[in-house]
Amino acid sequence: MVITERPWLSLTKPSSSHKEQTSERAKRVTSVLFLVALFAGFAQFGAVTSLNDVAKHFGNVTSSASLKSAVGLSGSVLGLGLGLLRVASLASLPLASLADRFGRKKVLRRTMTIGLVATSLAPRLLIVASIAFVVGVISGPANGFAFVYGEGILKLSPQFSAFIVTLSALTGLAGLLLSRAFAKKYGRRITVAVGVLATALTSTLAYSGGKMNFVLGYMLGVGAAGLMSPALTAMATELFTHSFRATAAGWILVAGVIGAVIGLGFFGLIGDAVHTTSALSLRLPAILTFIPLLPVLFLLRKLPESSEMELI
Repeated sequence: MVITERPWLSLTKPSSSHKEQTSERAKRVTSVLFLVALFAGFAQFGAVTSLNDVAKHFGNVTSSASLKSAVGLSGSVLGLGLGLLRVASLASLPLASLADRFGRKKVLRRTMTIGLVATSLAPRLLIVASIAFVVGVISGPANGFAFVYGEGILKLSPQFSAFIVTLSALTGLAGLLLSRAFAKKYGRRITVAVGVLATALTSTLAYSGGKMNFVLGYMLGVGAAGLMSPALTAMATELFTHSFRATAAGWILVAGVIGAVIGLGFFGLIGDAVHTTSALSLRLPAILTFIPLLPVLFLLRKLPESSEMELI
């Protein structure tokens, strides 16, 4: 029997030049992804920042003591509109699961629409999806109604609102840095739990009345989101094998979008039922929407600490 040598099975270490090329390629990819995320961050505020102007233009101010009398459209209409924006993001999901199974290029070329079913019943996916649902319920109204409340009820100028959004980048950065240190010391699960709890409390503070509470609540809420998001994303990635990772990510995104739609609609309905146009008009909707779902965080105890896992 003749044994031929197969260079591709060689156990020799890669050369230093190969390592340098791989490192440079990784840096380029990271730079491109950073720019995409940066532009996406600017784009996502386009709809919500103009919502107050849209409400005044298309709505009718009434004399009744309600949210509609202050901004022109009812809370339920605003919530439904913001919910539809979230639903629109689901259009790209059929491509997500196929990318892991057939390759990125084939998926982009053929745009096949099968999958997203293989792991729909997994003990871990349901838990992570439940957490994503809670995050959606909180973040949807917290972000969507912020400018309506700030400009329509508190009468903040658009310039001041833009200044607050810009300044919140600092608290967001602080949250990201804290997330890294917190997750390293206490683990992903604790970091996610603290981040979600902080998001709910700061969002409630933002709608609790007064310009100072709104500014503090909004800025601290951005920091809380920065604390939560990296740990939740890492955990969602680390808990699932490579072959089903994109499929799991797709279902988690679905849960988040559904949560945001339900949160926006429920928040808007309660806002319609509160007969006042004062700064406290959205405090009760915030409390009833954000707080009751927080016990779902106890499900995190059933998940393993993902940073200690090694998946194939």
